[in-house]
Amino acid sequence: MKAKQKFYQFIILNILLSQIYLLVAGQKVPKDSVNIVVDLMGIPSSDVKKQIYSLCEIMPIFPNGNDRLGEYLKKSTMYPKSLLYTKAKETIIVKFTVEINGQLTNIEVLNKSDSAFEAEAIRVIKCMPDWIPGSQDGVKVRVYQMLPIRFCIENCAGW
Repeated sequence: MKAKQKFYQFIILNILLSQIYLLVAGQKVPKDSVNIVVDLMGIPSSDVKKQIYSLCEIMPIFPNGNDRLGEYLKKSTMYPKSLLYTKAKETIIVKFTVEINGQLTNIEVLNKSDSAFEAEAIRVIKCMPDWIPGSQDGVKVRVYQMLPIRFCIENCAGW
């Protein structure tokens, strides 16, 4: 049984890598390749809508694009007052789920840091407007996203 599981894992990995390559190259992911992965993983079709994708044909996007996301982060992120004396530079990586209605859920910090930085990063994500959801085969799907939140108060150029 282990040999069969390893074979399926190998096939799934190759399919996922080819999907990533196609997306990076700006091409559409073939619809059947996602269904093959779902079938090989043994996910019942009723659970596909509950599934959270890491990658899909059309990825979620912040309203009006990445430029607006950058503006939002600059405007909304506050350096924690309790850490002003440290003048530390910090990047907090936040993972969250963009739901099919665009709401952000399951917000969590991936890299541990001072709790004040973590709390501010989570606050910024919670206050975001709803995103434009991702889709697969023309159907809106739940998708994981990761976003770095940067904190800097001095000598920030080029950082």
